This record gives sequence, structure tokens and C-alpha cells, in this order.
Amino acid sequence: MNSEAKPKDDSEMMNRIFDSFSLKRLKIALIVFEKELESLKNNADDISGISKNVEWKSPAEGLLKNAKQAAKNHNTEKGWRCLKAADRFMHFGLAEHAPELLISK
Repeated sequence: MNSEAKPKDDSEMMNRIFDSFSLKRLKIALIVFEKELESLKNNADDISGISKNVEWKSPAEGLLKNAKQAAKNHNTEKGWRCLKAADRFMHFGLAEHAPELLISK
């Protein structure tokens, strides 16, 4: 017996379909963002100003963690919001301390 409830109407069916696409996109975006953030952290000493001014890293990492947990819980709305906020922290940090890196983004 399938434990998943059947959709009540067409709009609920469309919401489920959209959520599944959104969740897939979110999971891919999380992988990409995590690699970008990891690369910046690993290369911080080689990037002018980044290693000394990292106040943006901790909030970005915390928001990334929240986004991953939201995706795991199938909460795409919260996941996207947390991921976009983490991305903003990273960009603001780069804009202030290493704007030359934003040219490639």
C-alpha cells in the first residue's frame, strides 16, 4: 500500500510536479554552491584580502547548512531562500575584499 496521499485536485498535482522539479534544481544548485564556497575557503590564502576578512564565510556556511537540511526535508521554499542568502553573503564578501573574483561570476 502506498503511504503517499493522492492529490485532491489538479492544482495540488501541479504543485507536486513543480515541487519535484524545484527540489531537483535546488539539490543541483546546492552541490555547485558548496563547491564554489569550498574552493574559496581552500584558496583563501592565495586570494588577496580573503583570508584576513572572512566575516561573510560563517553566515554563508550556516545558511548553506540550513538550505541542505531544507532540501532533505523537501522544503524547497526554505531551501531556495537559504541558498540565495548564502550566495549574497559570499558575493558581498567578495565585492568588499576581492572584487576581481566577481568578474568571472
